[in-house]
Amino acid sequence: MATWESGEHEPLPHMRPLLADLLGVDAARLDDMINEAERPSSRAAGAAADERVRRSQGEWLAVRRAAARRGRELSELAAWLYPESVRAWDGHVLAGPGWLLDTPIPLEDVRLEFDVTHPAAPPLTAPLDGVLPLTDRGERYPSYSRAVRDLVLPRLLENRVSYRLLDVRAEEGLALRFGTTTFFEVFDVKEYVAHEFKAAFVRSRGSVPRLDDLPIRAGVPDPFDPHRWLVSPGISTLTIRHDPVAGHRFTLHQRDPTAVADGGGMCSVVPSGEFQSSTTAATDVRNDFSLWHNIMREYSEEFLGNPEHDGAGTRAIDYAHEEPFTADAVARLQPRLSSGSASLLRTAWRDRDLLLAC
Repeated sequence: MATWESGEHEPLPHMRPLLADLLGVDAARLDDMINEAERPSSRAAGAAADERVRRSQGEWLAVRRAAARRGRELSELAAWLYPESVRAWDGHVLAGPGWLLDTPIPLEDVRLEFDVTHPAAPPLTAPLDGVLPLTDRGERYPSYSRAVRDLVLPRLLENRVSYRLLDVRAEEGLALRFGTTTFFEVFDVKEYVAHEFKAAFVRSRGSVPRLDDLPIRAGVPDPFDPHRWLVSPGISTLTIRHDPVAGHRFTLHQRDPTAVADGGGMCSVVPSGEFQSSTTAATDVRNDFSLWHNIMREYSEEFLGNPEHDGAGTRAIDYAHEEPFTADAVARLQPRLSSGSASLLRTAWRDRDLLLAC
């Protein structure tokens, strides 16, 4: 079939009736189709279409690769497109109203609310042709995540349920309201605006783009409006090892850009991860709706190497009776820990005191 479609060979005579029946055409129409494929103009058109696809995919990949080496710098430049009122202290990070607290608060003072009637994911109004390449068929890719899955190594495979932030209230501690979304939904919208910014930066040979040059980003004037923008937070836990001999230390992790499709090169504390449920089951979406549960699973995966707790599980986790979570709960109540994991004390740091800050 491939050699027939490419025009390298014609179907043999005894195969033509079967092929005509398969295509739903008569013998005369099949002969016309074969003759059209043999015409130089048809082959030239096909070659031109193939070149258009290769150019589209090559340019798209070049933007991802060229700008990836300057990811942090570009992120900081993009933050300066917004007014000072929504930028954090140093101006390089965006923060919504009430998101930054004057003093740390205990984890138990963070109240989570689950909203089952949350609004649907907001659509983007600006055209996406400039940030999506062509498929091998010459059509525009339907989403950024699908293009990454097909064109980028390593491939992006896991599309799990994520908790979607809907509201932040700094009252009597901190109140956070959530609905649900998916990892791919959030990945798509953030990569659209990131790719748009990178492409404009590359086209201008290093000049900082203006908001007028970024129609997708400009179409969402308030990035903290949950009705206009998807926000799915991650949880990063600073783990400090108290050691009066060697000095207090903490662990960092840099994401290998050759091993991940998202966040390559990012350096963060350990553990860190998306605020997600452990499975896609509706019962687990509610069972895992806890900052502490998410932190314990990240410790289990990243420090203890338990693959069953990496968020791709197939069964519900019994946090009250299943290790290492029962030991974690006990350790959190001990005066030697502000928060923490007894399993980590035994296996990773040999019974050192730990101070954990989420």
